[in-house]
Amino acid sequence: MTSSENEVEARDEAVAAARWWGDWLWDIAGLGRENDEPVGMLSTTATPVADIALDSYDITGPRIARFEHDLALAISDELGRYRDDAVQVSRGSDPKRKVAKALRSAGIRSAGMFLPREARMWVRPGEVKVSAAQGSELISIPIS
Repeated sequence: MTSSENEVEARDEAVAAARWWGDWLWDIAGLGRENDEPVGMLSTTATPVADIALDSYDITGPRIARFEHDLALAISDELGRYRDDAVQVSRGSDPKRKVAKALRSAGIRSAGMFLPREARMWVRPGEVKVSAAQGSELISIPIS
């Protein structure tokens, strides 16, 4: 995941977590990943692509990849600081606003509306768990 020699590589847990969030954007944009399948629960809750003007939100493949990269680095940084505590990642209740900051740094405008509003994710060393909506089952995200 590094783009330069000076950049720190994101932890596997953070990459898996960021990928889950990014998959929502890949799905909504209808772009898909090369030789890869999205993870998580997507198509049943995603807004139909025909109903939105993606150009107005600046959702492109390179920007989604940048979003995932920046989010993974933010999660990794927090994991490094709080070894025993779970890092929380969510669209609305994350005090560090990692998702919003990664969207902004990737140049994706207002795309948060396409991400699950009530999703809550907890990332610990060796573990990523997410609940896609309030009251929904807590699932484990595979870490590669």
